[in-house]
Amino acid sequence: MMKLMKAFSGCALLGLCYAGVAQAEIPLLQRGNNTPYLNNLSLEVGGSVRGAYSNEMGSQDDGSRNHRGVDDGTRFRFRADYYFNDDWRLLAYYEVGTDVAHWFGDNRHVNGKGTDRRQLYGGVASKTYGKLTYGKQESVYYQTISKPLDYWVQDKKGQPAGGFGFNPNYDNGERSDGLINYENTFGDFKLLGEVMIPTRDVWDGSFIYRRGGGAGLAGQYSVNDDLTLGAAYTYQDVKIHRDGESNQKDFDQHMVGASVGWTPGQWHLAASVGYYKDYVPNNVDPDIDPSNYFVGNARSWEGFVGYTFDLPADWVSKIQPYAAHSSTRWSNFDQTYNYLGVVTRFPYRFSLWIERQFSNTSDNQPDVNKVRLRYDF
Repeated sequence: MMKLMKAFSGCALLGLCYAGVAQAEIPLLQRGNNTPYLNNLSLEVGGSVRGAYSNEMGSQDDGSRNHRGVDDGTRFRFRADYYFNDDWRLLAYYEVGTDVAHWFGDNRHVNGKGTDRRQLYGGVASKTYGKLTYGKQESVYYQTISKPLDYWVQDKKGQPAGGFGFNPNYDNGERSDGLINYENTFGDFKLLGEVMIPTRDVWDGSFIYRRGGGAGLAGQYSVNDDLTLGAAYTYQDVKIHRDGESNQKDFDQHMVGASVGWTPGQWHLAASVGYYKDYVPNNVDPDIDPSNYFVGNARSWEGFVGYTFDLPADWVSKIQPYAAHSSTRWSNFDQTYNYLGVVTRFPYRFSLWIERQFSNTSDNQPDVNKVRLRYDF
């Protein structure tokens, strides 16, 4: 535990050197720096260092790494922009997830693999004509429907990003390789479009998954400064076959969703609903025929409500108690979670998250208590 906490503290102290910076990102090089060949280049870095402790009720995870403390999703991001003029620029973005304990070879606290290429894309952007990017990046469905609900510790369980599909890194649930994304804003309306390029084979036990082509369309409308509405639809062709066999089954996957976010005063309320066709794998029998790999239809919904109190103290700035809900349904399976939590925010972008998950699922998942310490820069 000491190695993990030292790593966490080291990264946090490094960030304190930049604590006075108002932006979420740390500028390494700003446009107009009067440097030969680099005068039009802007470089920024940012990230989030996260450590966590969790405990499953019923002693189901006694002696696990979660009890000893683990990395809970530390990630670093890098952004570069090269400006041709005030309108046009080239852009590149790289975001890598990592497990700090893995750096130190501390297997008692390792929570996953060493690094995870979360996003890597490049493109061109114009204030007039919008932004066009290609690479591994967030899907338009995630940006419009799921991301507005990512506000608690054990979130995403009522959305494709939570992994009830094949894999949110490949099936467009959260992000995926081979995406061509376009976005532009017209007044109060933001338009997002997506084209999916076929990707490589991915193994899942005895099955092989391959995403073919596809497309998506989404939009967000700002009714006013406090109220935002979103909607999205995506389609993708998917091929499933058993490893070593040629018996292949084609599926047409569809995702349809809507979201709403409302932030009047100190309140924060958000909700989303989604419908999915041939998207959720049928994991009951590993020897099923490829034609039965996906369940037919699934649906999900999520909700969040929180209220932020500003505190006139030097050592703590805000506290937000909240309640949340997520639910998914398919075939005879029911997965419902309710949450109660509180976020305490401290100076220098530190925060402490304490949360209780109440589970009601067909596979009898336990209730979970979780504590997360987080530093953002």
